[in-house]
Amino acid sequence: MAGGKVLLRTAPSTQGLQRRCASGMLGGCSCTAPSMSDSTALPARRGLKFGHRATPYVFAFFMAGIMAMLMCLVITAAHAGVDAAYLGRVLEAYLLAMPVAFCCVLVVRPLVLRLVALTVHPPG
Repeated sequence: MAGGKVLLRTAPSTQGLQRRCASGMLGGCSCTAPSMSDSTALPARRGLKFGHRATPYVFAFFMAGIMAMLMCLVITAAHAGVDAAYLGRVLEAYLLAMPVAFCCVLVVRPLVLRLVALTVHPPG
């Protein structure tokens, strides 16, 4: 390790071994690329991830959350205007919109996947 970075060695050349940092730069560098020793801390984060079978539900959660918030922001501003109580009204609307949007995304997802398959050529 040099300067907190793990150095990797490349294949031998006629001038000896060259040193690389974790980002692939030759010699010393001042980059912030994660080093090999930093990757040992990653499994703790991986334990917080859902399994691959949860993908449709996680997708629906994020899609519904983002779209419901954007729609609440726009519709509340168009309907009641933007004033001191604007964010309160947006959050009140979001409390209803988010669960409804989540259920709607789950229900229409199979239909959307079918429509995409009908209108887009598969890769290859």
